[in-house]
Amino acid sequence: MMIWNRSLALEEFVAPGFGYLPGKTDAIRGATANDYPAYAVLSRELGDDPTPSAEQFAAELAPSILISERDGAPIGYVSYEKLAANGFIRNLVVAPGARGSGVGAALMTAAASQLRERGATDQWHLNVKTDNIVAIRFYERLGMRVQYRSVVLRMPWANLDRLPADDTRVTVTPLSDGEVGDVERALGILTGLLARFRARRGIVSLQLRDEQRAPVGVACFDPGFLGAFPFCHPSGVRGTAPAGARATRPPGRSRSTTRRRE
Repeated sequence: MMIWNRSLALEEFVAPGFGYLPGKTDAIRGATANDYPAYAVLSRELGDDPTPSAEQFAAELAPSILISERDGAPIGYVSYEKLAANGFIRNLVVAPGARGSGVGAALMTAAASQLRERGATDQWHLNVKTDNIVAIRFYERLGMRVQYRSVVLRMPWANLDRLPADDTRVTVTPLSDGEVGDVERALGILTGLLARFRARRGIVSLQLRDEQRAPVGVACFDPGFLGAFPFCHPSGVRGTAPAGARATRPPGRSRSTTRRRE
């Protein structure tokens, strides 16, 4: 996984070919609750990412989704949000039959415009898998560059208990609203990212601090769902990743899925 960023000044970018296919009419509009069936179908292109429910789509996601249509039929969408002064692209999806016709670039340009209107004036960011070469080349053409790399780990919970004991003294405690900024700055996390996850229903957020009370790790997770993100622990600090993983282990779970920043 790679995290990309660039300035939000996208006025110089155009979508080659978008809206100019012979006999076709392309348009971009805001999503509504009625777009859920098309959204669910398009989201299959994301692989094994779980598709949100229709209720969650209508209440939480649709206000920040733009739909691309061709002759009135949805052919793609972009999901975005404002994090402090930054923009964050959650997902960009284009139907296989519409790729290569400027749809992705048009959606990104439209999302950048919406983000600027909402007050995101600094940079925008997104995640992309390292093996998605086509997407990487596309984002490079938009001027985006790698900020850092992260990895997705899957492991049996029992493996945590087999790790050797470490003498590093790390304290795991719930993360409070007043500590979010301190943790984001110390760990280099995008401002506003922790607040976004903490605002979701059912999310538990834990922090790790060393003996000097300095932040050395953080994890956000839903106890009823497999996985944790963000799961951030500096690679130079021993003992934080195992301690964080053990803290997120819910009763009865046999496997862990975490995403760790390197």
